[in-house]
Amino acid sequence: MSRVRGKPALDYLDLREWEGSHIKREVTRILEQARLRGWYMFEGFPEKILYERATGAVSVTCLAHCADMPKEESNKFTENSGVVHQFGQDIWWT
Repeated sequence: MSRVRGKPALDYLDLREWEGSHIKREVTRILEQARLRGWYMFEGFPEKILYERATGAVSVTCLAHCADMPKEESNKFTENSGVVHQFGQDIWWT
């Protein structure tokens, strides 16, 4: 097992607007990839997002609150999904 790169995105007090948008896109992509593998997230916790500014790497950690769900298209994660919005508190919105 290797260590995830970066530090909690909330630790960056000077995130630029484009960085917040990038993190939001990546979180949406990560959640959608997990959904396509049969997992679904019901809550978003901003402290679970790691960001490495030098490389732009984004990770979501501790996905322990997931449920095995059918891969229905109606459950698709988008940037407007409620869970994505929850993850973004104090990162891409305040």
